[in-house]
Amino acid sequence: MRILFALDKYRTHSGGADRLARAAVQALETGGHEVRVLEAALPTPLVRDGDWRTLADNRRWRPAVHEAIRTFRPERVLTQNRLAPAAVAAALAAGIRSVILFHGYRCLSPTFFLGQDALTAAPTSFWNVTLRTRLKWPLVRRCLDLYAQAYRQAEQVIANS
Repeated sequence: MRILFALDKYRTHSGGADRLARAAVQALETGGHEVRVLEAALPTPLVRDGDWRTLADNRRWRPAVHEAIRTFRPERVLTQNRLAPAAVAAALAAGIRSVILFHGYRCLSPTFFLGQDALTAAPTSFWNVTLRTRLKWPLVRRCLDLYAQAYRQAEQVIANS
């Protein structure tokens, strides 16, 4: 099977998700599949806000995935991390099944933008946070909606943890 693995970090980082990606590619190739890795080479943005970058980078990433699908002609698109929404959308538009490797719940956590771990932080009332935080909520909501849509549209979601 021809598989396009489209993700934001593959060769340049050494976190858990990156190690998982490299192990997945190795296992797929060992199993006889042809895997092409498409790693994002997006410019460093002027704005360092993670939520803004998620929205902007997914818009910029989708055409690259479309082009890789057109030239490589995969049977599946595999993706993970921050740019998964764009990869799933490109696969859907091309009529190709997509699979998300889910590694970490941060993208689905409405409190992560506050710097809180949703599993261990004390509950926080929206009205007890700063005005700046309340003003940022629409941006956070758009990111959460983007991820929710991708997770609904993907054919499979594989969670290893």
